Amino acid sequence: MPEIKEEKELTVKVTGPSKIRSNEGAHFRCSANVNHVAVTWRLTGNGRSIDHPGSSASGLGGHSDFHLQPEMIPVGTEDLFVECLASVNPHIGDLVTYTHVVEVLCKF
Repeated sequence: MPEIKEEKELTVKVTGPSKIRSNEGAHFRCSANVNHVAVTWRLTGNGRSIDHPGSSASGLGGHSDFHLQPEMIPVGTEDLFVECLASVNPHIGDLVTYTHVVEVLCKF
């Protein structure tokens, strides 16, 4: 009888700073519990959402890095939501999202 392989349920987590100055960049990492994950990063702040394509997360415990530049932060944003949208098979819509909240401090 052939062995039935049970697939893991995809889970992701975003790590990075919880506070940044509005004129500084920051680094975030989306880590998945499976290899070969397609990732899109979404920034939401001040009522605007912008998607940024991410690199495919691959390797042991796949991950994708995102470098936030100050000009990517919408003017007037106090709380920035950095989301990792990950999928093992984006064609069938098995999307998992993790949201990391960042407090944006004034640059002074």
